[in-house]
Amino acid sequence: QSAVARNRSYPISDAAKASYAASNDNTLLPLRGSPFRKQKGFDDREALMDAGYDVTSFGATVPGRGTIPAGIVAYKDGKVTIAFHGSECTEDFTQANLIARKIDASELGVTGYVHTGFYDRYMQGREPLYYVLDDMLGRHCKTAKDVEILVTGHSLGGAVATVAAADLKNHVAPDSRLNLVTFSSPRVLDHTAAAEMEKLVNK
Repeated sequence: QSAVARNRSYPISDAAKASYAASNDNTLLPLRGSPFRKQKGFDDREALMDAGYDVTSFGATVPGRGTIPAGIVAYKDGKVTIAFHGSECTEDFTQANLIARKIDASELGVTGYVHTGFYDRYMQGREPLYYVLDDMLGRHCKTAKDVEILVTGHSLGGAVATVAAADLKNHVAPDSRLNLVTFSSPRVLDHTAAAEMEKLVNK
């Protein structure tokens, strides 16, 4: 196995585990719609902790729903993993996936346009993510430039992760290696913004 293949395989494996771990027990979701998943408990999240990860969840404040689970931040051996959950209920479609207008992406530090629904969902949890990330780094006596960062998610989570990766690379961790690995993500950026993202991440 080549060095390049080895370097690519570890973030993909880690990303898959973290994407599962970002999913939530459906009893925690303040739903007016219907849950798509019947998950009970946090087996995948507990498996991360059993493997030695320090894991903290963070939320997003969504109009009409209050604070809902958004994702997790995990730390182990100088690596930070940020994972966003995928679509878990009908409201994830009506309030994020289907809000398909495009808006300027300059707030993320990127030229071009971004999908409004995914951008809004990320911004609703941006400050809590910043807080949890800063707290996690502080507990391990690290700064952002000391760590490698992996941002990931499945489906809706992959779309939100793409927005997060641009924001984090430009505003939080410009000197850190930042990997973005998504699974089954819908389109998030226009051609111009996507070309800039290629230059920002996975280098």
